[in-house]
Amino acid sequence: MQHNRIFIFIGPEGAGKSTQANLLATKTGLPYVSTGNLIRSFAENDRGELGNAARKMFASHSYLAAKFLKQIFIKTLNGKQYQRGVILDGSLRTYEETIQFDDLLKESRLTLPVVVLYIYISEEESIKRLVSKRRRRDDTIEGIKSRLAYFNDKLVERLQVIQSKYQLLTVDGMKPIAEVHKDVKNSINIK
Repeated sequence: MQHNRIFIFIGPEGAGKSTQANLLATKTGLPYVSTGNLIRSFAENDRGELGNAARKMFASHSYLAAKFLKQIFIKTLNGKQYQRGVILDGSLRTYEETIQFDDLLKESRLTLPVVVLYIYISEEESIKRLVSKRRRRDDTIEGIKSRLAYFNDKLVERLQVIQSKYQLLTVDGMKPIAEVHKDVKNSINIK
């Protein structure tokens, strides 16, 4: 089986990106990298510019500026364990980040084909799922709507850029987890 690819899961919060990315990591043996966990780690442990930017991002219910996220990714993805493939959960969240992603890959020395899996759910479903779980301090209706607005900003333009550079696959995230996982595997030809 050909797993030597970079798989990127995108979609609104609550779509099940982390669940599907973890399931795929287990299936393929590729390392899993969560953008949110990376940023949280820098917010908690880095006393420099990157940590400050991460803390401000959480306080404002927004996304981390692309230049800071790029630095975090380059520091993380430069390792040998990522050279045969990686599963990224929560990348390409803004137009600027999407445009700069090729540079990030080059600076991280990752030259593998990129497959972007867009897990789609409605805004209503996203809010319903996140409010019921409340895993984050900012999982209030206001915080969720703010983060969804950031995700939806220039979504069509981001998807156009993604489609012009990488393989873009859309998966219906409204289905049960096992069915979504089956659809993910089928879309990327993994049994």
